[in-house]
Amino acid sequence: MTEARVCREARRFGLSAQLKRRELDAWSRPCWRVRAQTIGR
Repeated sequence: MTEARVCREARRFGLSAQLKRRELDAWSRPCWRVRAQTIGR
């Protein structure tokens, strides 16, 4: 599933989501950042 789709589905259910790697290290990307990046495309 793409980042944009995960975030879109979360919004559809009224949820706030944050993307993480499978390793669960320090990296994360909140959905508001994904949305900001896709708006300019």
